[in-house]
Amino acid sequence: MMKVKSIAARGAVFAALSLCVLSLAVALPSGARERRAPVRRDTAALRRALAAALGGEFEIVRDEVTRRSNYHGGGAFWLVHVRPKRSGRFSLKYTYEYVDPFRTDEPRETRVEHTIPLGVGPRGCWRRPEYMASSYHPCLGDTVILPFALDAYKKVYEGHAFAFTVHSVAPPGAGAGPEKWEEALTREQEAGLRRDSVANPVAEHLKYLGSAAHVMPHRSSGFTAEYHATFEALKPGRFNLLLGVSEQEVSELGSGRAGGVPVIVVERGAPVTWLAAREEVSDYVGRFSAHAGNSYLTTPVVMQPGERLTLRYGGFTRRGFRAETDPEGSIEERHLPPSITRLPFRVDPDDSFNEWIVNHLPG
Repeated sequence: MMKVKSIAARGAVFAALSLCVLSLAVALPSGARERRAPVRRDTAALRRALAAALGGEFEIVRDEVTRRSNYHGGGAFWLVHVRPKRSGRFSLKYTYEYVDPFRTDEPRETRVEHTIPLGVGPRGCWRRPEYMASSYHPCLGDTVILPFALDAYKKVYEGHAFAFTVHSVAPPGAGAGPEKWEEALTREQEAGLRRDSVANPVAEHLKYLGSAAHVMPHRSSGFTAEYHATFEALKPGRFNLLLGVSEQEVSELGSGRAGGVPVIVVERGAPVTWLAAREEVSDYVGRFSAHAGNSYLTTPVVMQPGERLTLRYGGFTRRGFRAETDPEGSIEERHLPPSITRLPFRVDPDDSFNEWIVNHLPG
């Protein structure tokens, strides 16, 4: 019973602290969030341990230590830029142990494992980004930034251990063009596109292919409809792509049009620097374990000619009706073409994990 009370009390303290931190972060201007004390760490031992684990499969190009602002959750990270020497499927695991500083009555050591999947295609491969999940398929010649957590808890920095696994190696030249499943996906996608006639100010770099509606029924009566626009990269360029609904409704949205998606189209085969976007995390305490994942998402989208990008530009939710019986009209009747706007290229370093990638984007 005492343990339950202790956990509940600690949860209340965490909730109070979280609200305080959130209120302070909201009050701070953007510039103040970016001002952080420089982090100085001797990473020579870490670098030697990582290089030994990689075994020559990946070359370490450079490394740096940085600290996330309290607005972004805090913590110091070791960012290592690596370059693969062959294509294939790999994974990198790093582990450390820490003692929970809040359990003064019953300290327990916790072992944490981070597993980063690394898939690499041959030089000039088909990276083919889709949607806004920052997913990608790096190619030989590309650089990947690997993030390693350092001091999220006490006794973390000294305890890192690395393990590298080769799952499969692709033969030279395999996958340089679109894979068969991608070709099938392209045909399926094109069959469902509505060929809208819209003004496209980015037509020189991105060809507008059309739009489509997607309906997601609710478990209770109702549904959510979303409209997506699909583009195909044509030639190199840098700009922010802003999508909305028709001009009449866009004028009613006002500030909703600010920002846009940073898009960079590069020559096919041009080397690119990526941030490893996801990892699996496992915590082990005694006989118990917990499993989750981290996402290191960024907003810029890097494409090659021929690759496609699909973005959401509108939608609505209805309760109490099914899509086919909605008295306000069918999904297709309410399907408005996208309004496309080109803005000057700009990446907000304060958004997501952009600060780790903004200085390494292709020019």
